Amino acid sequence: MKMKNKNNQLKRLAQYTSASAAFLAMHNEAGAVVSYRDIDPDSTINSNDTILLDIDLNGTNDIMFWIESSAGTIETPGGEFVPYTYRFARASALGYNVLIGDNASNSGYVFQNAYQFLSGELIGDTLPLYFADDAFLAGAIISSGVPYYSGGPWSGADGKFIGIRFKIDGFHHWAWIRLSVGTGGSFITVEELAYDMSADISITAGIMSAVETPIQNEKPEIYAEGSNIHIHVKNNEAFTYSIFNLSGKIMQEGNSNVASAQVSCFAIPSGIYIVQVFDGTLAYKEKLFILSE
Repeated sequence: MKMKNKNNQLKRLAQYTSASAAFLAMHNEAGAVVSYRDIDPDSTINSNDTILLDIDLNGTNDIMFWIESSAGTIETPGGEFVPYTYRFARASALGYNVLIGDNASNSGYVFQNAYQFLSGELIGDTLPLYFADDAFLAGAIISSGVPYYSGGPWSGADGKFIGIRFKIDGFHHWAWIRLSVGTGGSFITVEELAYDMSADISITAGIMSAVETPIQNEKPEIYAEGSNIHIHVKNNEAFTYSIFNLSGKIMQEGNSNVASAQVSCFAIPSGIYIVQVFDGTLAYKEKLFILSE
């Protein structure tokens, strides 16, 4: 029995050794705290107007939303003058900030497409995405009163999330902004936003906190022991948790009605995961190595 236990310990040691670089990389990483802000009243623009947002309220604008429109006439090959109207709703990260999106096309027109994140999806550097500094949201082209085109990736979107990476004191931070965009880009409404106050930590779309400054002594204890995660919250008697892999996929989630709980993760393969704990007021994250049995 002693020899069997020793072999199991050696096997575990080998697994831990293979992940030692990962442990070193995340050893000093603090849990993340989300700063949330409700845009009250909602900020709405129509044609030829602009919204500038300072995410962390440091006096520097981080992102711009605007709607460009124009009207005029064009001459057809037959010599007829035809009235037209076009309208395009766009978003642009300012300075060295970046939006999350990819290349897209429609009818031969190539544009940068800002991703729509759903509530609960992870936004961060772990996602293999193209970062666009100027993104197309929606638009419309009308000729002689007839819609020639009306659409776009955000056309008619109601309360969806756009992701942005911006800088605070030279360090990268992630944020989400909840938007609604009218059909054909007829309007843009900015409703609320949140950003992770810890540098280089992913944020979950839709997660929010009413506290602007983290209170360190309220930070929960979150640590892994083999295939178990131990969670102890300090300012409440209940919490919810989510476990994400590094691609942002939720591997496991649940809740507890008591302040301390042990979460079993036997079904999750060994590796590094992001554990998010929400105690009803603040959202925290830790990177942990889970070792499956």
